[in-house]
Amino acid sequence: MGEDENLDELEDEEGEEDEGKPKEKKKLTLSPAIVKILTTVLLIVVVALVAGFVAVFVSTSVSKTGAVAAGITDDMVKSEPPNYYSLGEFSQTTSDLDAPRFVRVTLNLTYTENPKGLLAELPERYLILRDRVADIISTYPYDVVRTVDGKNRLKEDIRREINNQLKNGQIDEVLFDNFIVN
Repeated sequence: MGEDENLDELEDEEGEEDEGKPKEKKKLTLSPAIVKILTTVLLIVVVALVAGFVAVFVSTSVSKTGAVAAGITDDMVKSEPPNYYSLGEFSQTTSDLDAPRFVRVTLNLTYTENPKGLLAELPERYLILRDRVADIISTYPYDVVRTVDGKNRLKEDIRREINNQLKNGQIDEVLFDNFIVN
């Protein structure tokens, strides 16, 4: 027990000396091997984060570029598909007087505005709309309706006249199917 008493005395003496002086904090020192390991781990984490951000950026830009290259726009992706209504087939003579020519076309209408209202109104006005379309087709000469520009003008004239007849909405587009000019 003599040694235990000597140790207690030494601790008391050291405690008395430390009471007068402020205690120094021990500095945390790491061995160079631990510092090297922590640095390597930190570097791997930073590289992984950067690679992840680059991968996300590249994948989103590639998907947008691919969609644009395929002709897909944001409007196509976000908008609902239109509703369709068929006015049937038309066989009309052109306005040419020198030779008998005719246009045969199946006509479809697209609409997105007020689909319930137009769905009810279009069948009610079916005969009037067909009459107006037949009148418009018969005013075009052969040389005009055989060109792409002429067909587009014919579509626009038909769309405008149909919209003038409607009260519950508007037609967005006129689509031609089986367009034959002879």
